[in-house]
Amino acid sequence: MKSLNTTHKNIHYSFDLFERSQTILVTKNNKLTYKINSDGFCNCPGNVYHHRCWHVTMIPLLLKQPSSIDPWAEFAEEAQEMMNERNIRR
Repeated sequence: MKSLNTTHKNIHYSFDLFERSQTILVTKNNKLTYKINSDGFCNCPGNVYHHRCWHVTMIPLLLKQPSSIDPWAEFAEEAQEMMNERNIRR
């Protein structure tokens, strides 16, 4: 798992790359909001309606981040994916 924290227009964003599924979850102000698939499609309103968003521009920076080396990282990644999928469906 790779993580990147940044601020854009005074809003805090966290990007989490789940390497096993190649999915990126974007958290805006500590609330799960967007998902970027392995094909680079972001489900934010800007991308859905206007076919452009700044979230995908963060992918190269996220890929440069070091991977989590924790022995529990794979288990934590799987658990986080399950929780996020449940939150996205709500």
